[in-house]
Amino acid sequence: MKKIKYLVILFFILLSCQDFELLEHSNPLEDGRPFVSTIKSDFITSTTAELYSEVISTGTTPITSFGHCWSTSNTPTIENISQENENYSNNKYKTNITDLDPLTKYYFRAFTKNSIGIAYGDELSFVTDTAGEPSVITEGVINITSTSANLFGQIEDIGNAPVTEHGHCWSTSSSPTINDEKTSLGPIGVSSFNSNTSNLTQNTTYFYRAYATNSFSTVYGVSLSFSTNNGAPTVVTIGSSNISNSSVTLESDITSIGEAPITEHGHCWSLNSGPTLSDDKVLLGPGTLGSFISNISNLNNNTTYYFRAYATNIFGTVFGNEIILSTTNGEPTVVTIGSSNVSASSVDFEGEITSSGDATVTQHGHCWSTNPNPTIGDPYTTNGNASTGFYISNTNLLSQATTYYFRAYATNSFGTAYGNVLSFTTNFGPCNITGVNSSNTTYDLTLLPSSNTFNFGDNITVNMYHPIYSAGQSSILLYENEVLIMNLCSYCYFTDVGSGNYQRNITIPSSGAIGPSNCYTIRVLGTSGNDPYLNISDPITIY
Repeated sequence: MKKIKYLVILFFILLSCQDFELLEHSNPLEDGRPFVSTIKSDFITSTTAELYSEVISTGTTPITSFGHCWSTSNTPTIENISQENENYSNNKYKTNITDLDPLTKYYFRAFTKNSIGIAYGDELSFVTDTAGEPSVITEGVINITSTSANLFGQIEDIGNAPVTEHGHCWSTSSSPTINDEKTSLGPIGVSSFNSNTSNLTQNTTYFYRAYATNSFSTVYGVSLSFSTNNGAPTVVTIGSSNISNSSVTLESDITSIGEAPITEHGHCWSLNSGPTLSDDKVLLGPGTLGSFISNISNLNNNTTYYFRAYATNIFGTVFGNEIILSTTNGEPTVVTIGSSNVSASSVDFEGEITSSGDATVTQHGHCWSTNPNPTIGDPYTTNGNASTGFYISNTNLLSQATTYYFRAYATNSFGTAYGNVLSFTTNFGPCNITGVNSSNTTYDLTLLPSSNTFNFGDNITVNMYHPIYSAGQSSILLYENEVLIMNLCSYCYFTDVGSGNYQRNITIPSSGAIGPSNCYTIRVLGTSGNDPYLNISDPITIY
């Protein structure tokens, strides 16, 4: 550490209590010390800098010294390197510091002192310049071939002496120097420059960097890299179109001819990934930049193939990216669109033939079933010959309240193709219930739970109410409209549950025994005394 004190005249002036002509500021340091602000650093070289600050308040007693302190560590104090100052004007002052180390980060603060104590400003920092060497930047590379490239760089600063040599150096190692291959472009000022390299090895990665030399030293930019080409063309496999059961059109693009004319190009294909010229191929002869197509035939139907483009010059044969495609089976393509006009027994189906396949469509329509995968082995419509386009099928042979699965189909000589499976549920039909309670009974028949809709297999309770007479021995019957479906309970006894209510539990038949309908009734047939009676529930829905 060192402490430089000079300017004795200032010291005596301060001791003689001559006040600074400071601007009016409130003092944030309430203990009476001065208040000072560190402003900035400027005019930085490799060994010198100027530091600027401002006295905001003298505190409660006169300032006895002021200046800057600095260090290569954070939070410098006057116990580090410091310098008092005489360059004072309008509360602001600067300190010229010297003997700094090049390329070093320094932290600095302003300080002021009075009889109460010492106060510091905010900490700032700066980095010294290099010790007189130039400053050079490595930039990009263009025009890469198998044996050459064009490298760019820039002299940002010549340093403290003229630049006597500059250029680029390169190597297959990551930190090339001027002891490796290089260009020597001679003296230069602050300017951009480029180097044309040659005699490189094809298909090789090189590292390069710009350099500049003056009397101080040789400096380098950052190390960058590039790879030389192999001299061969560049080709891209783009896609396929017009796929049929035995043919396809392939499209590709020659994006670079390389460093020699293209003598052959085309496409190759195989049943395995990675086709080469040893597999099936199309020969299109010499090629130029741009797109090209190959029309492939004699393929197997319904088969997956691997294709890629190729191009050849004297440097070798290169291949484009691989694409995968499958030939069709020759069948049509059909889409199931939807259903409309659904009733209890009929519906309109909608479909579309999007492709006839590789033969004429001889039959088309829709098929349906209560199972999820209908085929033409189930009920279906026959709409005859067709070409591509929208079509409608309809049927009126459906059961009410039933979920059906359906799909479009189309047939040609290659086979029958189906569309996606959709579903719909038919509506309930109108009821024809004409039965009425017999006139010789005043029983009230209800079903529990109180509902008019039940599921197959539900357990329900038949409740017969009469304030005087018991229900006695009765039969419980299930009717649909006026048709007896089944006897649910023969000569059943009802249980007296009190308050004139007599009950019997029954089970609604399963879906295998009856169908869905909204026209069912529960009917109780029995005798009261010697008089027969018939009671009928309200209509119920079972599904």
